[in-house]
Amino acid sequence: MRLKPFVSPYGIQQPWPVVEAPSQDLMLAQERPLSDTGQVVDGYAHFLHIDERARAVYVIEQGGLAGTTKAYGPLPLPRCTPAAETPETPPR
Repeated sequence: MRLKPFVSPYGIQQPWPVVEAPSQDLMLAQERPLSDTGQVVDGYAHFLHIDERARAVYVIEQGGLAGTTKAYGPLPLPRCTPAAETPETPPR
């Protein structure tokens, strides 16, 4: 959810690093859609790929006028922080 505001049918809205030599598996990753092309004829669709072993996230961008595919990342995988422990109130 935190990456959705940065992608749209018009492309990536962040200066994310581009993967120079992405693997075929990465380029075909479409397991988690982030955005679609909407009503834009030459728009982009975006998919999220999570590499849990490397603790990294990749965004795959597909579409555009020439039908390109580009991978952005690795982006850091957010980590959930444990809830703060609250001291127990002693009985009165």
